[in-house]
Amino acid sequence: MVDPWWSVLAISEDPTYILAEDQRFFAMMAMLVTFIIITPQLIYNLYRLRASSSFTGSHAERNYTVMYVGVYSTFLNSFLLRLSIYQSDGQFSVFAQEKAVLFVIGISTFTAGLVFVAFSIINFRTRTKKIIFAIFIAFISIAGTVVITQTMIIFGNTTVVTLSLTLQALASVLGVIFLFIFISSFLFEMTYDPSKMEKLRLVLLSIGVSMMALQLVSVAIAGVAKRFGNPELFINTSTYLIPLSYLIGQPIMYLVFHWSLFTPTWLLMRARIIQPSLRGYLQNK
Repeated sequence: MVDPWWSVLAISEDPTYILAEDQRFFAMMAMLVTFIIITPQLIYNLYRLRASSSFTGSHAERNYTVMYVGVYSTFLNSFLLRLSIYQSDGQFSVFAQEKAVLFVIGISTFTAGLVFVAFSIINFRTRTKKIIFAIFIAFISIAGTVVITQTMIIFGNTTVVTLSLTLQALASVLGVIFLFIFISSFLFEMTYDPSKMEKLRLVLLSIGVSMMALQLVSVAIAGVAKRFGNPELFINTSTYLIPLSYLIGQPIMYLVFHWSLFTPTWLLMRARIIQPSLRGYLQNK
């Protein structure tokens, strides 16, 4: 079998960890359905952001754009990985393990966008902002080092494989901790009587961040299972948990992040931010 041209971005799978044909098909179809759902969401959200930015001149729209690009990059990594597995009968995995550069870049871009989105639409206290920013800098520093080692591996330097995998494990742990601290900071801010609009935005952002944390945890489980020699856990996670976390989590993320900036009228009324009597007026506006 001749190696496909994209094998430079892929790793050769150990036969123990190769998914069965029906498993490859299920994982591929779940990711394909996700692609069909979220791509129009991404295009629509970016269109709304561009139109709003042209009108308001605000930096918030730019920060949202960065966040959306990060979200989509993490999905593309897993989508192309499963496409390559399906096309090569499980022999090759594009952007997997020590070559998962697109995923690391995506997570880093997402967290950067998320931090500045939160700071631009929510009035955090100074201490909370300092804690979030310090953990963010630590994560970005490690993630940047991971990207460098992964790039070296793609260009043929195999001496840094162990280092790259170790740093990836550290980055995954720190990334999960960062996202959960971010959620905790949202809940913490809600205890100090924010405005109703800020409270709604905190809830929406918390839901979106939770979905990303779920995806990051599922990817980390697969990595740990392979690192410690558990083929059954790796195969089940790769077949079901990761694709389903994307199928469920990604559409929710695009939706709630969009609502946190362009909040629909019915949600404003549900959150008692505006009175139902103003609905007709707002619809006319």
